[in-house]
Amino acid sequence: MRHSKTLASLLMLTGCLLTACSHDQALYEPNEESKTTEQKELKPASAYPDFSTTATVKFQLKYGELGQHILLNIYTQDPLQFDETNAVTKVVGEAAYKIFTNDKGVFEGNVELPAGVSKVYVTTDALGVRRFAEVAITDGKAEADLTINGGSAASRNVTRAGSTHQIFNLGNVGNIKPLYAIVGWEGNAYGKIINDNGGLLSQGTFSAEDLRIIRPYLGDERTSTFSNSKHYATTELVNTTIAPTFVNEQGETVTTESAQIYVTYVGEMGAWFQDGLGYYYYKTGEAPATRSAAQSQLKHYILLPNSSMAADAPYLGETVGKASRGYYNYGEQNAPAWANERVQLLFENPETGEISTKFPPGYTIGFFLVAKGNYGNNNCQDATYKIKTDKLWYSNKEWNSDNKSHFSALGYKDKILYGVEDGENTSYNDLVFSVEADPTGAIKNESREDIEIVVPEEDATEYSQKTYAYEDIWPVGGDYDLNDVIVEHRRSVTFDCYNYVKEVVDSFMAVQPAGSAEYKDGFAIQIPENQRGNITLPANAIDETETHSIILFNSAQNVRNRWLVIKRTFTGKALTKVGLEVEDNNPFIIAQYSTDTDRTEIHLPKHQATSKALRSQIGSEDDAYYVNKDGLHPFAIMLPLGGNQPFHAVTERVQINVEYPDFTEWVNSNMTKKQNWYLNYQPRQ
Repeated sequence: MRHSKTLASLLMLTGCLLTACSHDQALYEPNEESKTTEQKELKPASAYPDFSTTATVKFQLKYGELGQHILLNIYTQDPLQFDETNAVTKVVGEAAYKIFTNDKGVFEGNVELPAGVSKVYVTTDALGVRRFAEVAITDGKAEADLTINGGSAASRNVTRAGSTHQIFNLGNVGNIKPLYAIVGWEGNAYGKIINDNGGLLSQGTFSAEDLRIIRPYLGDERTSTFSNSKHYATTELVNTTIAPTFVNEQGETVTTESAQIYVTYVGEMGAWFQDGLGYYYYKTGEAPATRSAAQSQLKHYILLPNSSMAADAPYLGETVGKASRGYYNYGEQNAPAWANERVQLLFENPETGEISTKFPPGYTIGFFLVAKGNYGNNNCQDATYKIKTDKLWYSNKEWNSDNKSHFSALGYKDKILYGVEDGENTSYNDLVFSVEADPTGAIKNESREDIEIVVPEEDATEYSQKTYAYEDIWPVGGDYDLNDVIVEHRRSVTFDCYNYVKEVVDSFMAVQPAGSAEYKDGFAIQIPENQRGNITLPANAIDETETHSIILFNSAQNVRNRWLVIKRTFTGKALTKVGLEVEDNNPFIIAQYSTDTDRTEIHLPKHQATSKALRSQIGSEDDAYYVNKDGLHPFAIMLPLGGNQPFHAVTERVQINVEYPDFTEWVNSNMTKKQNWYLNYQPRQ
């Protein structure tokens, strides 16, 4: 606002004690010697609103044992979009909050979100866990158990077929004569395994650390390590061969009598389809020459009828149907797979028909993918069951219609890690599974490249933005246009997977209209002493150590539209991300700028002044905790705006409620209605 007289001529020299930091006396705690009649009549702070545009939400999200130290991205608006083919999920926009789960796969903590948010959307690109979740906020809490299927074989409640094993005959399917299965599944659950055929199904041996090691090898078609051509160069490299002999860990040559083979489902990264995984085998060196020969000569066994995982696109919720932004949600019940699900393969002796879990040496196991599986309302133990096989891809690439390999393999510890491509690109991450053997050395291939065992040191960076608006005639009532000083604040916080802060970058820019105030108003931010770290300040900034404040500028009008940056770095375990948020910074302006004691400081409602503020001003005139005593107007406010969604300053000498018509209802409802009032700007004509 413009002023016809200085603030000093308006002040009544009454007041109460003020504080700067935790060691100072509390703000508005009365000093008996300096009380006036007006100050004694000041209502307690609880009687005045704080004009907060944000709310604290208590989170408790559980991801299970595979969810250790995974990065969660929390959005206040649905971030999912799809490309023009409606086939690839994209996450767009900037998360409102980021955090890593703890070593139990849990995130518990308070998060500051815009007031009025009723649900959040949580995403992660981690492998083997629920990648998308919609979580409701009820009574200030966002709680959800996001463990997929309980995360263990025991939770599946499968029916065991007995101590012996059988092969399920699915009949003739397309050109495959016939197709078989080694586990039983429920057709109306779209591939949910209900019969583990005498104990073939179990929990795999992958840990959260394994998945963190594997995850960087996956990615899109440009970054996936599996997409390197040398990993799928030849069928011999890709397929799993049981060697007659192998060298054990002691360097001894061991003869393979037999080997038990296990396939573990690791997860999916980009599959849209319901893909089924199966296997076949032949004597090493005697593979059929053509696709038609393979389909007529080799038995094909389905081992994982549906590899779709719950809460991965397009299985994004409990209810089937159209979701927002036009994409279709097929529902979590149509995605029965869970990471670390392990199936033991069966060997059917081609001469005797005997079924065993032991494979003899001299056999090669290949795999096939049924892309776009159709599981309908049939049961795999029903001879009339049909499965759609128009998209059938083999690890023997010479049998594929496009003559391309759709399977890629890397060695990982004592396993072979496979990446599968179900479409036309080369990401090889639509389905990820592993093969392991007992004894482990029986399937080792020295030509196959091994994954380097390095646990990645993961860092994440969270970006946020706020805007502070101030009325500089405090403590005298003004026109409450809140445009005298407007500062946009952008912050980036970089932290490690244990949520220890490594760097904080705070950028500030004065954006108020030119000529909006006559005063020379400075701007400062108070930073708790234990959060300073190694600090770097912009030119001409003042480090006011006695108040733990950084004064960024002495005149808002002189630095308009210029970014001023404070950078703090931390080492080791000096500061947690939650600790950074609990003791947030205290931004304020200094009206009629001065670095002396007894200066005029204007803070956000119910925030603390520093020890240099003029104590007699506090609680005098119209001030009540930096709110007008009518309880209807703040002298300062924080808004969750900035960047592409800026705060629009109101016209000079126009109260903020005039050009923001929802403001009055927001205040009168004690901030429970029209909580996003700041988005409805209607300038005067």
